[in-house]
Amino acid sequence: MYDPSRTNQQLLEENALLKQRIKELEQSESELKRAEKALKESREALIHIQKAVESSSNAIGVSNPQGSHFYQNKAFLDMFEYSVEELNKPLAPVVTYADPEVGREVFETIMQGNPWVGETIMVAKSGRRFPVFLRADAIKDENDNIIGLIGIHTDITERKLAEEKLNNQMSFISALLDTIPSPIFYKDISGRYLGCNRAYEEIIGKSSEAVVGKDIYDLYPPCLFQSRNYFCILRFFYRRFPHHQANILPNPCN
Repeated sequence: MYDPSRTNQQLLEENALLKQRIKELEQSESELKRAEKALKESREALIHIQKAVESSSNAIGVSNPQGSHFYQNKAFLDMFEYSVEELNKPLAPVVTYADPEVGREVFETIMQGNPWVGETIMVAKSGRRFPVFLRADAIKDENDNIIGLIGIHTDITERKLAEEKLNNQMSFISALLDTIPSPIFYKDISGRYLGCNRAYEEIIGKSSEAVVGKDIYDLYPPCLFQSRNYFCILRFFYRRFPHHQANILPNPCN
């Protein structure tokens, strides 16, 4: 209701205050909408991350800073056969390590804020043992405070079996090559030795371990690479195989 006692100046001031208040409300409403939008986007991003974690073939487990397990994806359950509740006490996940000392080392490392990466043997609830490539680390907030611990486990059983099969094949080939009396070697594309048989070891007077990684210039005297250095070549082979050459070539070492 109109109050004749108020002056025009007072009315103008009240009107200005009212406009300011309306403006503040509009700003608050705009900020609220932005916050709601950001919250919605964060929720959607969280859903995407959760979906990616749940569908991962890697076993992922998360613990609090004290090492009490509180989250795992389906792959973790399939791999270790433990429920979250069974591992929900300090350092309980150590039971999944075949060697408890390694498990304690992993947790001590990440509890100090450092990563632990490497291969180790894990054990499921049923007693099944299997090799794992583990990436464990601390989860930190923006102030670098540790708020959780995470472990990502990759079962490398198939890779280990493939490596063992390849090693067995290489051992067989190496044994087969050693039965061949002729000297044999094999190199990479850069000309460095990858290996040789026993006959070649006898020629150069070095073991295969000493040959691997070297090139021809590392193994033979420099004079062998000089053009037409006939006597140096003969001298080299006479010293290696004097009984083979005595009757067919003159001995340059005399």
